[in-house]
Amino acid sequence: MISDLRTLQERVTEAGYAFISADYRLMPPSTAHDIIDDIKDAFRFIREDLNSQLSAAMYSAGCRSASCYLVDPNAIAVAGSSAGGQCALYAAMHVSPKPKAMVLMYSMGGDYLVRVHVTCTATQYLCTPQDTTISDREDGAVLQRSRDA
Repeated sequence: MISDLRTLQERVTEAGYAFISADYRLMPPSTAHDIIDDIKDAFRFIREDLNSQLSAAMYSAGCRSASCYLVDPNAIAVAGSSAGGQCALYAAMHVSPKPKAMVLMYSMGGDYLVRVHVTCTATQYLCTPQDTTISDREDGAVLQRSRDA
């Protein structure tokens, strides 16, 4: 997976684009909601703080032009492999402004609103498959949290 990321990073930067790799909490013990919060925080940083920090760093490195390196928060693509692809999908679903493109490699998709992703317990992986599906009642609460967040 690291070689996939390195290849993607090389191709993106050679084309003249910025490449940002964000860290996020892992499951378990975190839940999908925690990871979505991390992704929203990363995009908030890109929208609100990144350019001022880049400008300050570039100025201290000798770049006197205000536009040496700036990131347009309205022109972002997201990509990832495996769990990182899941994060890219979450970004496309939950951040604003929406990414302009998305690349998923070896990523999960489909009906993944299962208890293992939205609850935090150490024993959740010992459940049988029929025990892990969210009921219609629980599903409404999960989707409602997604809409409200």
